[in-house]
Amino acid sequence: MFKIFFFLILFATNFRGFSQKFVTISGKITGIQNSTIYLSNKSFSFGHKYILFDSVLSKDGTFQFTDFKFRETDFYSIQSKGSSEWLPFLIDTGHIYIVANKGFLSLGKVIGSAENDLFRSYSKNIIGPYFTENRLDFDSVNKYRGLDSSLFIYYSNLLKKVEAKLLLNQEKFIEQHPTSYVSLIILNEIQSQIPIETLVFYFKQMSSELQHHSKAIELRKRVQQFL
Repeated sequence: MFKIFFFLILFATNFRGFSQKFVTISGKITGIQNSTIYLSNKSFSFGHKYILFDSVLSKDGTFQFTDFKFRETDFYSIQSKGSSEWLPFLIDTGHIYIVANKGFLSLGKVIGSAENDLFRSYSKNIIGPYFTENRLDFDSVNKYRGLDSSLFIYYSNLLKKVEAKLLLNQEKFIEQHPTSYVSLIILNEIQSQIPIETLVFYFKQMSSELQHHSKAIELRKRVQQFL
């Protein structure tokens, strides 16, 4: 009896983050008339393997996916038939509205997703400046790799300093948004760069749902002895 009771508790704990959720995704894409709109989970990566969840026929560019069922917050995307452009975005619950242009779909505006707003803010204020301000140093490291060891070391050391600054900004973001899915993404990226004590602290601040998210599997393995 005890074993059965223990199993039920373990089962509930492992799957508490996977309760069914619903979201309605609608919008207007200018430049298309009556075209098929696909809903999938394409991310920003071109090499990402994706799943096609649903499709609808737009009317004068207007479309709607009603009560789309999903298990957890993650990246999803829309794409019109015959176009190589797609718009990735984070969904949570409620109603998401999208305004976009067929030729610039990836630049479309997503309204109604707090997590997507937070990810856009992180990209604009932290990741964007990091790559823009240090692009020349990135190029120099690649240029002198294997050709001039002294210059390679010089530019590599410069990048180490800006990477340290980036890490501080990422940790600050996590501290400001401890229960955000975006923080979970960041924590996955920096987990090998911070002390295990810090990793455990950040992980404990997250909601139970995020701790049991599919993207938190490796993190849980690392910190489970401290939970």
